[in-house]
Amino acid sequence: MQRAKELNALLDAFMKVARPFVSDTSSLFSQARIPYAQAGLLLHLFEIGAPRRVSELAHSYGISSRAITPLIDGLEQRELVQRSPDSRDRRAVLIDLTDEGQAFLARVEESVYCRGERAFGQLDRDEIRTLLQLMRKVADATAQDSYKKEA
Repeated sequence: MQRAKELNALLDAFMKVARPFVSDTSSLFSQARIPYAQAGLLLHLFEIGAPRRVSELAHSYGISSRAITPLIDGLEQRELVQRSPDSRDRRAVLIDLTDEGQAFLARVEESVYCRGERAFGQLDRDEIRTLLQLMRKVADATAQDSYKKEA
């Protein structure tokens, strides 16, 4: 019973920390009128690095190439991504961030960094290292759990 209380307290603390980050990021995408699904794809492309083939991007995002096409179309209409031919395979198309897409994501990254400074700025180096080590452990366990559900 004590462990359950501690885990609930930990989850509550985690949510109190995470919620403002999510809110800030959502607000930036909302102000730019970027729908949630497109925002997720744009962040994913930024995270994995661009340019990427459509098929590779769809696979890493966990959806079909057919399902990802309208999301790419919307981001392309907003001039945040661009399609280009793959010089290694004429049949393939690469998706890359435009200058505008990179600038927008730089603003998102700056917002997250500022929020991070406010949230974690009072921690010393050792506390940051310890927290980072623990968060990576939790993130790895979460990723493994998600992978098991997909399989």
